[in-house]
Amino acid sequence: MSPAVRYFLEKNPKLNLIDVTNAAHADSGNGHSYFRESPWVSSDVLMTLMYKLSPKDRGLQRSGTMPIWEFPSNYQERLFDNLQKKFNGQK
Repeated sequence: MSPAVRYFLEKNPKLNLIDVTNAAHADSGNGHSYFRESPWVSSDVLMTLMYKLSPKDRGLQRSGTMPIWEFPSNYQERLFDNLQKKFNGQK
């Protein structure tokens, strides 16, 4: 990633790049079919649209020092815990 692209992404927090490589069933099919095949990817998109949650609040983690988010191996647990906190009024 060029320094200019990295700078742009870091200065525009409403734009989030998400690496779906580690998402369950993300390797199913080609094109954008992974959205339908991967429950992780589809739930992430739906949580974004329904609740306007940030990537961190959806259980994603930063990919090292890059301005890219990724699915951790415990994504489902993190998402569930974060949703419980949100709806139980915890921070």
